Amino acid sequence: MEIKAKIENIKKILVNDEKFYQIPDYQRPYSWDKDNLADLIDDLTNSYLNNKEENYFCGSLVLVNDDNNSRFDIIDGQQRTTTFTILACVFRDLYFDDLENRAKDYITNSIQDKYDENKRKLKFLTDVKYQNNFEQTVLKKIDFEKIKSVEKDIKDNKYLQNAYYLRNFLVEKIDENSMDINQFIIWFYEKVVLTVITCPSQDTAIQIFNVLNDRGMPLSSIDILKSSLMLELQDNKEDRNTFKTVWTDINSELKFNDFDIESMLTTYLYYKIATNPKSRLDKELSIVFKKEKQDSLEIINEISNFSKAYIQLLTMNDKHIFCLRYLKHKIYWNSILTTAIFIKYKDIEKLKELLVGYYYQNWISGATVARIKQTSFNILKAVKLNKSIEEIKIEMKLNLDKYSTTKTCNDEITGSWVYGRKW
Repeated sequence: MEIKAKIENIKKILVNDEKFYQIPDYQRPYSWDKDNLADLIDDLTNSYLNNKEENYFCGSLVLVNDDNNSRFDIIDGQQRTTTFTILACVFRDLYFDDLENRAKDYITNSIQDKYDENKRKLKFLTDVKYQNNFEQTVLKKIDFEKIKSVEKDIKDNKYLQNAYYLRNFLVEKIDENSMDINQFIIWFYEKVVLTVITCPSQDTAIQIFNVLNDRGMPLSSIDILKSSLMLELQDNKEDRNTFKTVWTDINSELKFNDFDIESMLTTYLYYKIATNPKSRLDKELSIVFKKEKQDSLEIINEISNFSKAYIQLLTMNDKHIFCLRYLKHKIYWNSILTTAIFIKYKDIEKLKELLVGYYYQNWISGATVARIKQTSFNILKAVKLNKSIEEIKIEMKLNLDKYSTTKTCNDEITGSWVYGRKW
């Protein structure tokens, strides 16, 4: 049997009568957390609302087709496949009675065999406990009314925990955007696609997995960006040498301070677009450079100055920066404050203080990245435009008030159990 690679939608992967899957025993346990789920629902709903007619690509699925077994082994893609199955159960237990037959069929047949309800589409060989938790608390029926506190009551059942988180994120997005749930579910099954690679043996599958996930790939997005910028200077040897010298200096300065060029350029990308990137770093920046009609020497000089601002921020001996470093999603405060240093924003001290207050309230109240993302971009845009600190303060307050974040934060701080939470 040869290696086969196809682009397939969720319907073909999960609803198909002939396809069943298992997670082999050597795989790690299911580990997606609250933030992974928030990002997924955020990306799915954004794609549905903005590009409904286009396919939404959601990664790869590497399988082994064992002739002695009716199930495919999942070598890569178990986190997504498990999450999609949990999401199908959430669809079923939240909305089933309100759906049309097509959506109902998609949901049911992606959870179990069309002709045998006891034959599940996804099975775990990793541990009997995991399969039992998954079967009893998610696949059979999710009892959303039973649990009062996800963190306290079901901390040892990742599948059920994530079902609750998915429900919360989904309901929030559906209500916020007045979405037709029936149409969204049909879109999910028909328009969300993965690259499905089917291999004849486990060895081949693991080889492909390593290639797909190799951090040492010969041509990274940074290499592509550098090459494309230098290509613009191919007719001028002196300019090419100048570019190479500046690029090398940027890299050396970053390495000297224990930073890497990819993180700095990602921060630079956020400064340039002030929104969520939709593709690779090199592609996004190429679009920006073309739009702004900058030549390669102008670009590399701007990147050099931005890199200096980036290093200045991250080596700053400052109490507010020390506080911000503890946050999980560093890219937001990092891009805002690097931009502030880069453009010489006049109220940077007050800005740092406000950012600590805003992000810590969200962190303590249990907010996910989806809640702070758009406000962070709005703040970044405001700083770029040199807007007043009062306008930025209003932007933060609108977001905090919308979700009652300050009240939740105060409640969490006064509750005794919050101090035992993993921070």
